[in-house]
Amino acid sequence: MTASYETIDTHLDGRVLHATFHAPPINLIGPELVRDLVGLIEELSRPDAPRVVVFDSADDDFFFPHPNHLLGGAVPAMLCGTGALATAVMRASSARSCIVVGCVTLAVGPGLTAVALGIGNSALFYTSTVIAGVGFGVGYLGALRSLVNLADPEHRGALVSAIYLVAYTAFSVPVVVAGAVATREGLEHTAIGFCVVLAVLAVTALVATLRTSSRAARIMPPNSAGPTDSQSS
Repeated sequence: MTASYETIDTHLDGRVLHATFHAPPINLIGPELVRDLVGLIEELSRPDAPRVVVFDSADDDFFFPHPNHLLGGAVPAMLCGTGALATAVMRASSARSCIVVGCVTLAVGPGLTAVALGIGNSALFYTSTVIAGVGFGVGYLGALRSLVNLADPEHRGALVSAIYLVAYTAFSVPVVVAGAVATREGLEHTAIGFCVVLAVLAVTALVATLRTSSRAARIMPPNSAGPTDSQSS
């Protein structure tokens, strides 16, 4: 056996190979461990490879963790459910207010998610998911409301179609890229980086929104209603 692995420690004892899984904190089955296990299986397929393999774990409490599908499904449910609830609560708010609230919570939520992943805090992770869900729902409501008001009634159908096309492209392409990055950098590091990028984009959108509103307020006469608030009510 000549190969070395990032998450599997191997040593030979005569014709017996001992393979110890070492992927802290709990031997999570991620891209690195899968890659190393595939490599080990390929090496064991050689004619001169050991015939007996003993697998064990460097973690006394975990060999491989069994995923909890209920908790796993709770994450998208919390994200989308909170977004729907927040949208209903803020349905009477102006487009600008929705965008500001959405940007703030989309910055805070993913930022806290990155921290939770880094320190391994489940409670913080689920809390940050709820906060991000508020930003997901309210931010989308504000953006949709402000854009729809820019089109004449006879063109709004085409505009909404274009909005959904751009929105779903924006959802899917970064995820595909993140999946490709995860195979090289690992799932945890990719997820943290993804959250940080999302938080930075939300802060950038917030600054742009506030600057645009401030500039519009300086240009418009004192008795004029702002285009965003008046059109979105």
